Amino acid sequence: MSRTFKQLMGYWGPPLGLCVTIFIESSSRVPDIGPDLPHFDKAVHFLVFGLLGILFYRAFGTLAALKDHEIWRICAAISTATLYGVSDELHQWFVPYRSADVWDAVADAIGAIVSVCGL
Repeated sequence: MSRTFKQLMGYWGPPLGLCVTIFIESSSRVPDIGPDLPHFDKAVHFLVFGLLGILFYRAFGTLAALKDHEIWRICAAISTATLYGVSDELHQWFVPYRSADVWDAVADAIGAIVSVCGL
């Protein structure tokens, strides 16, 4: 494998891998497991999509068009993570025993914003 491909996968592999993991989890009919705490699921959404935002921010740094434009790189990372969160909720709408929740998408967006802007 070429050095460029390895570098590309080193930066783009982690966010794409997390997207695949989120998709698989969202496709599961297994009920959510975790502590029975109020809003625990929102905290998980916040943390997971915060991480996704950071991984996209890092990956977008490999693109020449965004490498030297910090504000656009931040916007691209937040937008991509948020849009993936929205698409995940839409996907869950069609999965048996799952449901779409606008507040999960809000938690996704806030997690991405706080994490990426906190870098």
